[in-house]
Amino acid sequence: MPEYAINHVEQTDAPLGLLWRDGQMATYSTQGTINIATSVLEGGTIDALKTYFRSIGKDYHHIGPMTIIHEAQASHESDEEVMLFLNNMQDRFGTKSVIYISFGTFFWPEMASLSAVLDELIHAQIPFLWAHPSGQPPKNLRKKISGSGTGMEVSWALQQRVLAHSATGWFLTHGGWNSMQEAFPHKVPLIYWSISAGQPLNVALLSVKFKAVFELIEVPRGQQETKKPYRFGDSPAPRFTVDSVRDEMRGLLTRLSDEEGRIRAVSRYRIR
Repeated sequence: MPEYAINHVEQTDAPLGLLWRDGQMATYSTQGTINIATSVLEGGTIDALKTYFRSIGKDYHHIGPMTIIHEAQASHESDEEVMLFLNNMQDRFGTKSVIYISFGTFFWPEMASLSAVLDELIHAQIPFLWAHPSGQPPKNLRKKISGSGTGMEVSWALQQRVLAHSATGWFLTHGGWNSMQEAFPHKVPLIYWSISAGQPLNVALLSVKFKAVFELIEVPRGQQETKKPYRFGDSPAPRFTVDSVRDEMRGLLTRLSDEEGRIRAVSRYRIR
């Protein structure tokens, strides 16, 4: 294992540092690597990886997304409550009316910003379902959601079942590859709130290159994305405040319902 990789691990906060270390060790201790990357999105990266693995005497194979559409069965006590909520929201607001929110099983958003996002959804009477397996929100936020009449929060939801439901219209996600590929077959358009690791790149591929998704930029994890000209050009850099998050979310809700929202959703389907 190269010295630079060891040094990087020592300088990286756990637990991401442990993941980096294990990945590096596996790369050099095995015969090769199988990756679920797809040439549709990452053709140039795949070519570079093939060249790199060849240079260190290792095999590299990309096999594309592994998600298979199937009838997901309830597996958790909250699953039926979730389905009942989605059915009720569809009856009240119509198909594709619910915004599903999940940041995966590992990452956790900044609470003040998330609370601001949820406030805007509640104020606009837009139904939402938030699954948070990676942690528990504060009691006051949970109380606000339960009293809204349009929101639900659960510690676990069967994601493919939620994405397959006809009430689900958008998916607010951290942009992890597993969540992305689970949304692909169900044609659920995405709103990104990237947090760490490879998520910003995943988001950039779809929002900047393909213009097929929306992205929240004002949420305070994105300071690294303000380096010009990569993202903002001559436009003002984000402020990363709770007020700016509110303003951005308010504007986004308008964009979701207008022609831009339709175009980005259709572009998302074409990528699939």
